Amino acid sequence: MGNSKGKYGPGALITYIAAMIWLVFLSGCAGNRAADSGGVRSFTVFYTTDAHGGIVSEDGSIGLDLIAAIKDSAEHSVLLDAGDFMHGTSLVNMDQGMSVVSLMKQAGYFAVTVGNHEFSHGPEALGKSRELAATAPEMHLLSANVFSADGRLFFASDAKISLNEVDFCIFGLTTPDPAIYSRPDNVRGLTFLAPEPVAVDVVKRLRGEGCEVVAALSHLGSDSRFEHNSRELADNVPGLDVVIDGHSHRVVEKRTASGVLVVSSGAYGKLLGRLDISYDTKRGKVKSIANRFIAPDEAALHAPDMPLTKALGELQKKEAAMLSEVVGRSAEELEFSMNGIRSGETGLGNLCAD
Repeated sequence: MGNSKGKYGPGALITYIAAMIWLVFLSGCAGNRAADSGGVRSFTVFYTTDAHGGIVSEDGSIGLDLIAAIKDSAEHSVLLDAGDFMHGTSLVNMDQGMSVVSLMKQAGYFAVTVGNHEFSHGPEALGKSRELAATAPEMHLLSANVFSADGRLFFASDAKISLNEVDFCIFGLTTPDPAIYSRPDNVRGLTFLAPEPVAVDVVKRLRGEGCEVVAALSHLGSDSRFEHNSRELADNVPGLDVVIDGHSHRVVEKRTASGVLVVSSGAYGKLLGRLDISYDTKRGKVKSIANRFIAPDEAALHAPDMPLTKALGELQKKEAAMLSEVVGRSAEELEFSMNGIRSGETGLGNLCAD
């Protein structure tokens, strides 16, 4: 103890305290630098388009059980769909799309836009699906340009979710072309407005409400043959960050003249789209959006969500039982192909029509 007095005298003590203060200061500066470099926050958006019943891992499709597993493997992620998920194969048609809505909720879909084939089962079935989708955990059915006879929105226009402390907002749009709806009665009393003017107003409102990243979940199609399409939407609506497109059944990844990214993962569950979005919190703008497509072989590397695998298997058993019932016999082949039934007469078409 006696030696310590000489070794740690007043001068040394002052030097020691000064050194500690300097270290604390440097530490604070390092902390500030870390905060500065951490000004970019990232999150992931998974999306599907035009599934049309491709919800089981077979025939080159990625099942909902794998999609759920992939979504859960990514931190700060959300799962979306760009429409036409309730109609297509006997698997989803046999109960008018109710099972697929339930399964998509179980898979973790946050929001879906309403495609033209969501109307294919008729207004009563659509009403039941809306009620089911609204139960917890809610799957938001979106369309900002479909209005009921009383002038009110028939679906919600948009939804918001915070991902890694970034406010991400999604709004939906449905193709307004009345010629592609199954029967006039399915959309009777509804008005489909031109999407672009609606989108301009919605994006302006969302930005005013503090939305930091805005995406259109658009069932308009990317083809120029459509009077209203997602590429024109991207170029003519200020404030859009990305457009996830359905309706064309095409795989799309293209930046338009305005620099907005338009993407689509094709159809029938053959691909799962992934957007990795980085947001610069200091500048208050998107830093980057990177898109890529996950193919079935990559998806199969994930262990499927087993409760969903079981639920899908039960649905397939019901389908098999239904399809095994003999309801009639035909002496000739009843052709069923999309090109065939849309381009001329077929035996199956005549049977149904007659």
